Amino acid sequence: MSKLFVLGDSYAALHENHVDNTRIPESTQWSYLLSQKLNMELVNYGVGGSSVEYAINRFYEKVLPNIKKDDVLIFVKTFYLRKYLIKDKPTFSMPPIVESLYNSELISDKDYAFYMRYFADIVRTDVEGYHSLNFINSLAYYVYKYGFKVAVVNAFPTTPEENTFDNPKNIVVSKGCLSHVTRYEFADSEFFDQKIPAHMMDPRRNHMDVKNHAILVDKLYHSIQNVNIPLDLNIGFEKNLYTVKELCKNAHNRTEWNKANLKK
Repeated sequence: MSKLFVLGDSYAALHENHVDNTRIPESTQWSYLLSQKLNMELVNYGVGGSSVEYAINRFYEKVLPNIKKDDVLIFVKTFYLRKYLIKDKPTFSMPPIVESLYNSELISDKDYAFYMRYFADIVRTDVEGYHSLNFINSLAYYVYKYGFKVAVVNAFPTTPEENTFDNPKNIVVSKGCLSHVTRYEFADSEFFDQKIPAHMMDPRRNHMDVKNHAILVDKLYHSIQNVNIPLDLNIGFEKNLYTVKELCKNAHNRTEWNKANLKK
């Protein structure tokens, strides 16, 4: 059986422990649904909070040695300033995440100071944007060499560096991004600063309603079948489904959940 490989962050992850599986089962998640529609075995390496660097690592260590001609790879490209600093802690990728873990007493004062100094003084924002671009071009080369299919799904808006160059013609790269799908599900999204409060955990699977999981599956399916069919994330999704207040009725407090479910 051919395989569907998935790389990415919380927009890609199949297993999200903070999501109520009895209310929103994993069988409604887009990568699972897509694997069923393609009749493929799902191999999902998505990890919430992880970086592009982590996805690159998973590709070269796990995907490339095993991917075959008839397989498909979906790369959900996350925010470009996330970093993969500690081998077994891919989620420790950016200041807001580190801040949350520190407030949950899961990071020592010394480690917290290291992370925050790294992001403040060492990260080169003018360089980081090119990592995604280089990886996408590398994927296009491997598609040419081995014949598998690739779709790149932007989780967040593309960087100025990425917009400088045309995308390769032999892979699918989305127009728009999933974070806008997330925002426009809110009935109060006309303000656009309306979002899940930082101290709360998004109760949606992959930050999207199940209706939009199904829509994403259809879009991916058609673009995978024909690389010339645009993967346009700007149109076709359900909007104005609930207010932020309504959604947060089912949300966990981030600090409390971290303390109860994560280990130092």
